Amino acid sequence: VLYRTAMPWAIHQPSSSSSSASAATTMGHGGEYRTVLEDVLSSSGTTTTGDDVAFEFGGGIVMGSLPSREPRVALRLLAPLVEFSGPDADGEGRRGAAAACLLAEAAAIARRGGAATVANDETLPECLWRIASGLLDDDDAGTGDDDVVVPWTNRVRTLESHLDILEGSSSLQPCCAVVLEAIGETMSRISSARPDNGGGTSAETREGVLVALRESAFRTSMRGRLWDDALRACVSDPCARRRSADLRRLVLGMVDAGALGKLVDMSLTVVGRELWSTTFGEEEGTGGTAAASGVDLFDLASDIIEEAAVERASASLGSNVADDDASNDRPDYWGCLYALHASRGNWRRAAYAMDMCGKAAANSVSASGSESQTPPILSKAASKKVMDDACLSAQACFHAISQVDRPSQRYLLPGNDDIPSESRLLAEDDLERRASRALALRTFFMDEYSPDSVGSVLESTSRDTIDAMARLGYYDQAIEVAKGVSSKRKGCLPGGVDLFDDALRYILCTYLVPAAAKGYFSKDDGGINSLQSRSKIAQIRASSSACAHGYPSMSQSCVNSSTVNSMSWVSNGKSGKALQSAMAMNLLQQYTTVYSKRCHGLGLNVASAILSSGDVVSELPVWLKQLCMFGLLGDEEGKHGMFAQQSGKENGIANPEGLMRLYMKHHQYGEACDVVTSIISKQQSANSNNVSSRLPEKGSIDYVPYDLIDMLWNMIESIIASNSLNPSEDVKFQVKSLKRKRVGMEKALGSYFESLAISEDGLKSARRLSSA
Repeated sequence: VLYRTAMPWAIHQPSSSSSSASAATTMGHGGEYRTVLEDVLSSSGTTTTGDDVAFEFGGGIVMGSLPSREPRVALRLLAPLVEFSGPDADGEGRRGAAAACLLAEAAAIARRGGAATVANDETLPECLWRIASGLLDDDDAGTGDDDVVVPWTNRVRTLESHLDILEGSSSLQPCCAVVLEAIGETMSRISSARPDNGGGTSAETREGVLVALRESAFRTSMRGRLWDDALRACVSDPCARRRSADLRRLVLGMVDAGALGKLVDMSLTVVGRELWSTTFGEEEGTGGTAAASGVDLFDLASDIIEEAAVERASASLGSNVADDDASNDRPDYWGCLYALHASRGNWRRAAYAMDMCGKAAANSVSASGSESQTPPILSKAASKKVMDDACLSAQACFHAISQVDRPSQRYLLPGNDDIPSESRLLAEDDLERRASRALALRTFFMDEYSPDSVGSVLESTSRDTIDAMARLGYYDQAIEVAKGVSSKRKGCLPGGVDLFDDALRYILCTYLVPAAAKGYFSKDDGGINSLQSRSKIAQIRASSSACAHGYPSMSQSCVNSSTVNSMSWVSNGKSGKALQSAMAMNLLQQYTTVYSKRCHGLGLNVASAILSSGDVVSELPVWLKQLCMFGLLGDEEGKHGMFAQQSGKENGIANPEGLMRLYMKHHQYGEACDVVTSIISKQQSANSNNVSSRLPEKGSIDYVPYDLIDMLWNMIESIIASNSLNPSEDVKFQVKSLKRKRVGMEKALGSYFESLAISEDGLKSARRLSSA
């Protein structure tokens, strides 16, 4: 078929030099080619008559059935016919020349991106390679020759030498498969052949050729990314040193090529010691348990990837300037190691891989890690990648350790002999705190006002991190970091201070209260106030949603800032600053309500911060006054005891006496009177039906701060006396309002005293009845 189709194709194909002539005409007269073709067909053993050739020249083959899109292939096929057209032409040389032309044509088609247009298209590069491999196959070499190996290996050598031309094309892999078939056939023939007594190739030479063919098979498999063939060639190599080196090349080559899925699915099983005599770091002839059980290729592959990851991490510590392009092109060895262990269910080893990945990312931007003791210079994109790696590794590490079946095994013990094991131990809680902190840092680093140095963000102390996050409006992230620091103490209170309580008060009072105060944005000096005065609507909405999601039962009575419709504010003519102020106040209500039980006196601290924020805010919001006077809605606290506080850390949310003192400190005496009136009035209404049945033995004890009330009364008297002669209408109005509120307090106290007399009489009657 090869020779019979070459001539008519050349005749019917237009010439590239002359549009009026055919390709065959430019090379010679048709009669000359007819004679050549007859001689070649007869010399090759093909039965063909002159009439058959005439029929072909006469157009018996329709051009529509020929792959005419490749005009040069016919000329390449005709070239060996013309070159070896004599009667004494060497058949082997003719086949070799024809194979070389086929391989060259296949390379030309591959460079042009040739693809099959019809079924069974024989002009595809792999098809031409298969034909060329058949032409080069010299299966008739006798075993009595001085060297029968050379004719067999020439086929492999010729095919392999043409693979370089196909680099980068889609035809490389199928053509490599053709080479592997040729190598397999050659190795089978050499292994089965036996030298004659009088000559031939020696056994030692044959063994050397087989070793070279195995190396060629591995090299060709790696070039064509035929990973299974490469693994078989690697395992079958009898040399332990070369086998170990090839396995390393195979594993790292697959990772570099992005064939992680194939590596996971590959059959990396335990190989018997007879097939794998030595492992990494072992010497020939060593025995023991490993020799009896064999070698686990999966463990070897994971060790190879881990060594490569450690080598890269160590190399990056010495550089002071990061190469963005190179770092983006580098394979993620730690991520591959994590996936490899996770695919086998080795979750602790997967967690260890991610722990090392996070440390490598942090060390790459650490000033202590570089030789010049200065942090590396990174672009914004490179810094973002480092932060992403640190965050992802922390999250993946916690996820992996949480998948361990036995809770007692959910820990990590990183290897560092210089540090005691107790300090190196990372329990599941520690990994969870680290994951929460890493996620908070990443969210913070994405802000345009965050520090440019990712190393400074990762190495910053918890105090500095909380302060920076809260300043930019990332309140939820700052609180999460504070929770992690507090839980790490495991109940210990350094200096008698709960770190979470202290951090939460700082976040709310220093940053959230000013954001909620109207008119806070009037001053902008371009410095720290400029950062605080920028829009935080998105951050506040996200923090409010996170708080509502984490504490749905406590947040249901609060106004969720994320539900505030910004469009309604715009339609009503409200500014963005007013919208942010309202959202910040709603978020402040959420946080204060949610954490009041955990943080004793949080409500009073927030109230003090609001009253101290300036002259803009003259009174506390209603929800905060209700919280300080009566506690949380639905709690039993506040129904008994009046001004008394309940004992216990998670009690004592209500502190009306403290609210009175706070009002008096800020000269809001009328508001202090309202506190007394509200507390007594509510208590009276709650006990209106059982005034005479309240017994101290059952906890019916009321506390009223008479000394504080007397002090308030005297201060009001002093204010009234000092302003009695002031003709200002504003002052007269304030004095009148102050008197009215004091009168209300006086009436409430009078009503309370009357109920006390009734209670005393009831108490005496109850005790008489109980003693009778």
